[in-house]
Amino acid sequence: MGLSTPAWGSVVALPAEAEGLPSPVPPDQTVPAQAPAAAVASATSPISPEQAATVAFSPSSTESASVPSGAGENTDGRSHASGSVDAVLLEGEASVEYPAAQTVLESAIAPPCPPSDCAEAAIAAPAVKPLPRVSTQASDLAPPQPELMAQPRFSRSPTAGRASDAPVAPVTELEHRPQGALPTAIEPGALSPVVTSIPIDGELIEAGQTGQAAVGVRLGGDRSTNLGFAGRAVFDRTLESSTTAGNITVLRQSQRLLRGQTVLRQRQLSITRQDPVTVLGQQIQTTLLADCLDGSGAVCTFTPGLVTDRDRIDPDTLQPTQIDQTSNVGDVVSPASLAAIQAPGFQGGAEGQALGLDLYFPNTTTLAGNGRAAGGTAQRYEQFDTVPAIAYSELLQTVVANANQAALARTIRGPAVVLDADQPVVNLALAAIALLLPEVQPFVPNSAAPSNPNLNQGLFFAANNTRIPANSLTLYQAGVGSSATLSAAETEQNAPWANFNAVWLGLSPVTERSYQASRRFANAGPPRTLLAAGGEGGGLNAPPVLSVVNGETFASSSLSNAYTQNYFTLFAQEGDRLDRFVQTDRISYHPHLSLTGNVTGESSIFRYYAGTLAGPTLQAYGGANVQGQTAAGFAYQAGLIGYINPSYDRYSNLSAGVSQRLPLGDRQNLTLGTGFNWALDQNTTLQDIEQQGQGSDVTLQARLELGDFTLGATQVVGDLLPNSQASRTVLDAVLTLSPDLTLAGFWAPFDNAASAPQYGLAANIALPGSLSPRLIVSWQNTLYRYGADLVGNALSTRSNTVEVLLKLDW
Repeated sequence: MGLSTPAWGSVVALPAEAEGLPSPVPPDQTVPAQAPAAAVASATSPISPEQAATVAFSPSSTESASVPSGAGENTDGRSHASGSVDAVLLEGEASVEYPAAQTVLESAIAPPCPPSDCAEAAIAAPAVKPLPRVSTQASDLAPPQPELMAQPRFSRSPTAGRASDAPVAPVTELEHRPQGALPTAIEPGALSPVVTSIPIDGELIEAGQTGQAAVGVRLGGDRSTNLGFAGRAVFDRTLESSTTAGNITVLRQSQRLLRGQTVLRQRQLSITRQDPVTVLGQQIQTTLLADCLDGSGAVCTFTPGLVTDRDRIDPDTLQPTQIDQTSNVGDVVSPASLAAIQAPGFQGGAEGQALGLDLYFPNTTTLAGNGRAAGGTAQRYEQFDTVPAIAYSELLQTVVANANQAALARTIRGPAVVLDADQPVVNLALAAIALLLPEVQPFVPNSAAPSNPNLNQGLFFAANNTRIPANSLTLYQAGVGSSATLSAAETEQNAPWANFNAVWLGLSPVTERSYQASRRFANAGPPRTLLAAGGEGGGLNAPPVLSVVNGETFASSSLSNAYTQNYFTLFAQEGDRLDRFVQTDRISYHPHLSLTGNVTGESSIFRYYAGTLAGPTLQAYGGANVQGQTAAGFAYQAGLIGYINPSYDRYSNLSAGVSQRLPLGDRQNLTLGTGFNWALDQNTTLQDIEQQGQGSDVTLQARLELGDFTLGATQVVGDLLPNSQASRTVLDAVLTLSPDLTLAGFWAPFDNAASAPQYGLAANIALPGSLSPRLIVSWQNTLYRYGADLVGNALSTRSNTVEVLLKLDW
């Protein structure tokens, strides 16, 4: 479902799935999910929530329809969708089971980015139109590929009801007011959304929006049906300006925010393989009687009495669970028992005396195949359990400017709670003190000249480019940035650099995985005798029997007056062998502290960060990335993150990529790109089982834009790097029929992945109404490969998943 994400996603992407089970031939690969085309968003075992998703803004808020409000645990924090494809992105919502970034639709052209580097944010690049962010990557493609240079932009709310060619409000329209005058309230629409829009946990909170809600359902034949919701309400909003005695203009903004949504608590994947088999069994019946060794003339038994209790045969394993000892070596044989034993056929005795061995083993080995079925089958079922999460936040932003420079301070604080009794107690303590943490304030020196209201938009871009760990809940965020202001001769195309540094404290998801395997037999038919041999007799006609008991050897040939029975039966049963694999992913939230900063220019950004995450194992990390683009359409990115105590979800990663946009005409472009992700130390051990990592990839991408129609192609080249994804080819198409209807689809004609979406469709429909209702419907078909059955036939299964989401804005 596209609603529940710890990243508080407010827009919807179409989820998809990929499984993980450790085994020599994994029933499902545990791989980072990719979103194949706008028709599908992939979700899978978690990748690194360490990645951050941030929002950077475009100078024109009229160019895009919406901004995804979720960043998510794919965890490598994918950047948001951009441009005209927003509607197809289904507003970027996350799924009920997985966070938004995990399901946000990926760009068909973007070079791969490492899980915690360039994915977290787009940069401001007003001169270059970004690549449309429709993903052609499916669930077996690990870390999600962010758009190389995602165009910063706003959701459609600020532009609702305004003509497409209407001018955008300037960054500032602050009049020079008397020094020391009381603050003057400003209408939100008087300023550009660049100034008044603030992101939090992947959601873009816009000045003109008071609420948003989304509810939906996700269902399929091999998964649980999950209802999801996400919503927020904004209140106590203020926006005011004033001028101090030192010619410093102050712009103060505050608002309170209440949010709620479902988040994933547990995912359990069960896979059952059913193989037709022939079970071989055997029965051994042996008796050795002779004159007792004490010379009494009586007849004794020279084997212990051992009898399989046929009422204690385990129906799952077809193995005996109890063998009774009915007599001992040296026991005297009664005349009745001797007479019964000497009768034709195996007899164990009479009048309650049970002698000799009567052992029954219905399962000594299995052979592949039987006459009832030609091959095996596979079934899978995925159970998602979600819990509510709520948060209350204060969003405070202050901008101060003198004659030649400006500074911005932003504070976000408030409790966030996941309503799960198993969450760490320290989370509640941090939530309790969140509102008590201080608000940071900006500083610029007084100036003799009047303040300059021509603020550098890059200052706001830099604040929004703060790296926030994706799929996380913010308890406290405080940062300060600065930039020179623009002179009358300067424009945004030659604006000065802006910087922003912040501290972030919150709760991030940590996934603990467990794995179980079991085997049983079912549908066993009646035994069919394959071989029956043996006989009995005394004296010279006695079949030879050798009995060794506690180191003593008794041979029929050396005993006096021996009488033996020795029978053997080999039989077969046709049935099914059922192998069941269960992987359980348990998600809990733990304290996470991050220090981050960036330097943002007109078309490039350099970001650096470090942090530590509590959990079962304390993890620390540090990294940096750079990305940019030119007016000629060339884009680049490179990044590196290093981890102490890496895990399957969070690991050291190196990435780089480039792309080039080639204009073909009016609203017509061809974009080519390539890039790689290299997982340096991904921990691929699950319990004591080593599984294949999926953190690395080399990708080639192309996208052709023809007005309202877009075609994309992605080729993942596998096996070039360690822990690499499988090779895969995905084609996608997007068609915008009108502002109210967008269709998208994808097809994967070739892939070597163990599990991946094969094709899918999506529709984004705007409905009439004052709450701007939007209906998003998607369908996806996924192929899961399980290697071969016991007779060598390919074993696979397909699933169909449908998601329906209704979103409201007011």
